[in-house]
Amino acid sequence: MKLSVIIPVFNGAKTIESTVAGIPRPAFPYEILVVDDGSTDGTREILSGLAKKDPCLRVIVQENAGPAAARNRALGEAAGEYVTFCDADDAFLPGMPEAAVAEAEKRGADLLLAGFLLTEPGKPGAPYTYRDLDARGISEHLGELYRANMLNQAWAKVFRRDLIRDLSFPDRKWGEDRLFLFSALARAKTPALWSQPVYEYRQQPGSLISRFLSDKCEICREVDDAFRALAKELNAPACREAADYMLVKSLWSAFTTLFSPSCPLSAGEKKDYVRAALAEERGQERRFPADCGRAFKILAKTLASGDPAAVCRTARLVALASRVMPSAARRAKHAYNR
Repeated sequence: MKLSVIIPVFNGAKTIESTVAGIPRPAFPYEILVVDDGSTDGTREILSGLAKKDPCLRVIVQENAGPAAARNRALGEAAGEYVTFCDADDAFLPGMPEAAVAEAEKRGADLLLAGFLLTEPGKPGAPYTYRDLDARGISEHLGELYRANMLNQAWAKVFRRDLIRDLSFPDRKWGEDRLFLFSALARAKTPALWSQPVYEYRQQPGSLISRFLSDKCEICREVDDAFRALAKELNAPACREAADYMLVKSLWSAFTTLFSPSCPLSAGEKKDYVRAALAEERGQERRFPADCGRAFKILAKTLASGDPAAVCRTARLVALASRVMPSAARRAKHAYNR
């Protein structure tokens, strides 16, 4: 078996059929492992029907335990020499993942990172990519890769199964992809980056990244610690500015969700949430890339003020702008990440 494609799904009845059917079938032996994570909306029935028509599709059913547990379950059963991931509402681009596996083999890569296309309903896709790099290049450009959104997701990657045989996704609602990828990169001997986009990330309104999570600030710092440890492991130069930049952006992402419909906190509880997060910033001297932009500098200065009321006011404005002008907000958010 050459390749295992892993797809976790929870209540994905609206998209799972098109996602599975849209996977370009490679010429070599492969399997598609879909883990139904306790769906209640008809997803299981759809998958059962698809599996009857497709011998390469294997459906694994478990009680709801979250996407990390679903991926880990599939990893434990994957038979492919290579593993790649797909979310239940996304898609591979034409010719992928077969071409990505071929590229990994050509370059002898135990981990191939690739580009992707971010799409929104009714909008043209935005490519996220970087130049071709070998293992040394990845170490030299680690900070820039983090800022370029190349290290944030498990998808748009091809892993040799032996590399991740005893790795697992940590049980988090956010950031588990980064923690898994950082662990894989730390042990990879021959990682490589391919500038070709291989994956379509279909960003949907109300996605997980826009929902309030009570522990998101703590996870932001866990991810930050993991990235700094990776930079040290790889002897990657000049990563502090990129790490500080990404941490502050992540914290602001958490604060913005305080003003999403998914947040149950009262006004006072929101201030307490921010106050607790800001206590961790007290005494920190952050350094940022010179080209991080005026808007980011304003946000960083507001964060450094330590004023929960000012942070809440600003986060509320950012959340409102994101709802009224989602595409513009997305472009502004990533303007200095690329």
